Amino acid sequence: MSDKVSGPFRYGGLWLLAALVMSLSVYVLNGGLLYYFDTAGYMIQGLNTLEILNLLPAQAAAGEGGGGGGAQVDTGNTVNGSRSLFYGLIVAGLTSFARLELIMVLGFATIFASVWLLLRVVQRADQVALSPIAVAGASVFVACFGALPFYLAYVMPDILAPVLILVIALLAGYANRMNVWELALALVLGFAAVLSHPSHLAIAGLSIPVVAVIAAFVQRRSFWIAPALIGVLVLGAVAERQVFKSQVTERTGSAVVYNPYITARLIQDGPAYAYLADHCPDAAIATCALYEALQNSDDPMRLTASHIIFEKTEQLGSLRHLDDQAQKAIGDEQYRFFFSVLMNRPVHTIGALLGNTLEQASHFGVYQTIPNDNARRNVLESAKIPDDTFIDGRLRRDQGWNNPVYVFQTALYAVSLVVILALLIKPSPVSGRMKAVAAMLVLGILINAFVCGGLSQPAARYGARVIWLLPLMAVILLGVSRAQVLRSGTMGQPQ
Repeated sequence: MSDKVSGPFRYGGLWLLAALVMSLSVYVLNGGLLYYFDTAGYMIQGLNTLEILNLLPAQAAAGEGGGGGGAQVDTGNTVNGSRSLFYGLIVAGLTSFARLELIMVLGFATIFASVWLLLRVVQRADQVALSPIAVAGASVFVACFGALPFYLAYVMPDILAPVLILVIALLAGYANRMNVWELALALVLGFAAVLSHPSHLAIAGLSIPVVAVIAAFVQRRSFWIAPALIGVLVLGAVAERQVFKSQVTERTGSAVVYNPYITARLIQDGPAYAYLADHCPDAAIATCALYEALQNSDDPMRLTASHIIFEKTEQLGSLRHLDDQAQKAIGDEQYRFFFSVLMNRPVHTIGALLGNTLEQASHFGVYQTIPNDNARRNVLESAKIPDDTFIDGRLRRDQGWNNPVYVFQTALYAVSLVVILALLIKPSPVSGRMKAVAAMLVLGILINAFVCGGLSQPAARYGARVIWLLPLMAVILLGVSRAQVLRSGTMGQPQ
């Protein structure tokens, strides 16, 4: 077999350079980084932690954050545990000791490493003559015509969700063919992803049975390796949460409080509100306190998940009107409360979950990466964040580009999905293992939609963060397919 790489996928250095330049396109066009209203929350959480660890002078994190969503410590007695300390330390560390713009370098490095690792394993395990750097560079370059460069410039942990899906997909197809260092790198990338946001942990957990089924077809008796490794990621992330909780209590004397996203979503969809109407008041159900708070207004907007979680006004607020102990009890109860509602109203609850998942799957515009007025106030007016960290960028001031970009990206994603499905369904040179990777990647996008839309709230931000994996995978499949064809054509030729 000839190992010579020819055609468009042979110029590894050029493709890598092109991908890197394209990945910076949104940052350059905007004139600075993008941010969300909760970016300040991650930053302040990290700064507070660095101060507690005596890694920052006290005055560096002494100010109060601006806006309702920005502060990590809600009062002197509670700490919000719904944000990732891991990601908060990254952004705070870069801001304090280097430049926050390096977050784009880290994001690009993790994305490229994930794609390169996949192709390196495919090259070795399937014995195909391809350049992992070239195909990885070409696929990332094409993905940059989608949402990828927006998320590389976006100071939120969303960029690590696609990294997790890529790692999961790789393990589903090739776990039993990977050597030790490849598995180690996959686990490092996976751990970074699951530690960066609670939704990533949920994606990893829900993917385990799906991965087990897919791996059973291509890895046979060794099928258990892939779900076991993903289980290690999940257990590691759960352990990190427990350590975080114990350290917060030990060092600050505060209680860790989690936002009840699942409860708020179920209330908005209806089954939880009806359940509470039937069962409250009941001292055994902590969420009854939230139900009572919701009765203080008849504005229908008070029942939306975002208003339940964050709003503080008399007209629309509810959760934030309760004392710390009640808020903590509601957050701690949300998983148990979910199953109580599910058992009581299974059809209504399952219908709501599926409906939200489908709605989420159709939302993938990049407009939510552009700061709105609330995000601008929360971040730019925060006393704790250095003044030169963020700017009021060009993309926010003039958004006439949004609709044309949405139309173009929608077409790109549709064509990419057709290419992927064609190579999966029709006979092709792509190996069964590589097809398993592609299938798991598509299913991973749907699991993301279920977690974010079904269990939280459908939002374009959650869909766009992973949808660009479609053009990425389409190019990977085309590159691998071409390499397999070249391999078949050279079999039996004299060397």
